[in-house]
Amino acid sequence: MQSLRRLAATLGISDKVSFPGYLTRARVREAMWRANAFVHASSFETFGVVLIEAMSTGMPVVSTACGGPSEIVGPDDGILVPLGDEAGLAAAMRRIMAETGQFNAVKIRERTVRRFDRRIVSEQLIGVYRDVMSRVSSSPKA
Repeated sequence: MQSLRRLAATLGISDKVSFPGYLTRARVREAMWRANAFVHASSFETFGVVLIEAMSTGMPVVSTACGGPSEIVGPDDGILVPLGDEAGLAAAMRRIMAETGQFNAVKIRERTVRRFDRRIVSEQLIGVYRDVMSRVSSSPKA
């Protein structure tokens, strides 16, 4: 954590960055409710549950297109940036702050819940399992 604090000081952004340390789930939720946007600058992400969590609060997101986020974040939910494009990531963060009013929190939340509610995801998984089982049971024995 100290190295990050030193980096923030070197970059002259200490007054704009906070390092809260470990947060309970409740404190994370509270922090997300206070935030204007969520930035996810991962190099690799298979799915992106944290993006869904942020979007379920109605928060727009900025994310690298590093796998899963490409399937999650639509143009009305936030901004996807090509992997490795640091200048693009910075520009997207500036843009999302400048255009916060362009993103409808209620609609972001509604779209996210409609796609990723646990009942919806459970039904999709059950469908996949049923499909696999029907293929296995109908395939000829070796």
